[in-house]
Amino acid sequence: MVTCPANARPGQKIRFQLPIKLSSDEIQSIKLNYQKDGWIRCLSTDLSFHWVRSEQGDDDTQASSRDLLWGFERIAFVRELRSSSPSGTSKAAHSLQLVPAKDAALSTVVPAINNGTSLAQELSRYAAMPFQHKEAWFRQQIAKLQVPWEDGHIKINVRRENLLEDSMEATESITQADMRKIFRFEFISEPGVDAGGVAREWFQLVSDTLFNPDFALWSYSAINQMCMQINPSSGIANDEHLRYFHFTGRLLGKALFDRQIVAGHLVRPLYFFPSVDGAAGHKKKTFA
Repeated sequence: MVTCPANARPGQKIRFQLPIKLSSDEIQSIKLNYQKDGWIRCLSTDLSFHWVRSEQGDDDTQASSRDLLWGFERIAFVRELRSSSPSGTSKAAHSLQLVPAKDAALSTVVPAINNGTSLAQELSRYAAMPFQHKEAWFRQQIAKLQVPWEDGHIKINVRRENLLEDSMEATESITQADMRKIFRFEFISEPGVDAGGVAREWFQLVSDTLFNPDFALWSYSAINQMCMQINPSSGIANDEHLRYFHFTGRLLGKALFDRQIVAGHLVRPLYFFPSVDGAAGHKKKTFA
């Protein structure tokens, strides 16, 4: 919405500077390369990605289609993992919901980076660059989010014999803002100072357990046996599977943040899974 200045005169030309600095051609070029059954995900003027349907066909066909109360060809849904904290408990509850595609949106604005401006234009520019340039740009954005040690840090104590449960409880209790702090890990009853080696061991051991097919959260891809995909039967094997998936998202996001190596190699669509402070991606704010 644009309002006219109170002192404007009839016939006067007024120049407005809109909050978006992208041309129509640039907005059109910044879109997820994904089109299915007439649906395209593209950047809108609100600096968010939206799903829109591209109607094709003659006017009579489109008119008759619009007259249908329920047109299966024109209905699509997006999966969204939502988190909530019930009153009286500190444990977050997670639910997987189907959101109508026309109502789904993903912001390109990260409040802690570039004074809250959109990353869409930069993402579009760096997408065509070599991997080394992409990584260097990504590290620059991470440096802007990183909380200095002297401003606060997080210490996580876990029992080796109860590693996964302790790690999930500790990580899930951390706020979104604190996920950007430096973590220090300690195995209870094992003296030692975490100078980097304990953190590497923690990431390796936890990711090994999470991505073990016997744990039933993940299974090997039918296309590439070196990659993992979500096990569609994970809810049968584990009642808290959505909570574990949320924890996995935080683990992967923190690994990217701290330049740590994890055991799981995901199928390509799931590389939208981790995100840092809502910057990009996948199961919707895994650092939330």
